Order: sequence, then structure tokens, then C-alpha cells
Amino acid sequence: MSEGRQQLEIEVIEWDGNSFTIEAGINPQFEHQLTHGIVPLLILRHNGRQVQHLKNVRVRVKSTNFQRSMVESHLEEENDLADFTRQVMVFEYEEVR
Repeated sequence: MSEGRQQLEIEVIEWDGNSFTIEAGINPQFEHQLTHGIVPLLILRHNGRQVQHLKNVRVRVKSTNFQRSMVESHLEEENDLADFTRQVMVFEYEEVR
């Protein structure tokens, strides 16, 4: 295993005890690296804050789909919300003992 694989940090949209969701296509090399082999240290972040610290995990893609979101629109009235759809990838992980 190369030195570059010692720690991976990723910004997640959602997470729970055995899966996490990221926006697809942001970093295809990272997505590939994430799913090949065992990740010694995986840090999940949400809005820049660390939410999970996982050691020795195997990660696999569970699904790829589209998610609708409501966000503030800076193009319209200041308080208006705009719909947008983004492609997301859901990953499952398990600890390797």
C-alpha cells in the first residue's frame, strides 16, 4: 500500500453507521481509490466538521442515483428556494479485522 493511501478525507452529504453519501463526479480518481483495497484511515466530514473516523475499512459502491435538494437561490429574491438535482453515490463500509 502506498504512502498516499494512509489517510483519506471526504466531504459527505449524509452518513450513518454503515454508509455515506457523496456528490458523484467531484473527484473520480478519489472515488476509484476509495473502493480499491482496505482504507487504513477514512475521515468523513460534513460541512467541514469531522463526523466519522474509521479505521481499516473496506468500501463499496451501494448505489448511484439522483437527489433533489432545496437551496437558497442567489439569482432570485433573497429568501427564495431553488430546486436542483445532483447525482450522488452511496457507499457502504465495513471494518476489516
